[in-house]
Amino acid sequence: MPFYALTAAADGLWVAGGDGLYTITAGRPITFKIMPPFEQIDGVDISFAVPGLALVRTDIDAHVSLGGGASLLVAR
Repeated sequence: MPFYALTAAADGLWVAGGDGLYTITAGRPITFKIMPPFEQIDGVDISFAVPGLALVRTDIDAHVSLGGGASLLVAR
């Protein structure tokens, strides 16, 4: 699965994949969550649904993507 962003948070690493979010924590299996819903704020698709993270959807890959934009992660 291709991924678009990786960030460190208090509970481990978060990866934004093409199909959702993955959490990588030492000593545990990798977990998967579907991408949370985004809301549009001043023309920007953003989600604060995951505690400790802000997700921003971009159209950086729109010219080659069939499924929408890529998601970027920011630890809060």
